Amino acid sequence: MIEKLKSRKFIVAIGGVLSVIATDMIGLRPEMTEWVVGAITVICSAYIGGQGLVDSVAEFAKGKMAAPKKPAKK
Repeated sequence: MIEKLKSRKFIVAIGGVLSVIATDMIGLRPEMTEWVVGAITVICSAYIGGQGLVDSVAEFAKGKMAAPKKPAKK
């Protein structure tokens, strides 16, 4: 469980949430807040998705994941 809390993806997700909360606390104009929150969302989502893809490819290369099964022909 501790390893999951040290995960870079988890830390980025927490950082994204804290950044969004901070923009509300700072009291930015609504237009600026919308732009900042949108940028944080895109950056965090892209990083987490990309890192997940890299992690799954690494696991597949190690042989820990089985290749997807082909559907049976009818």
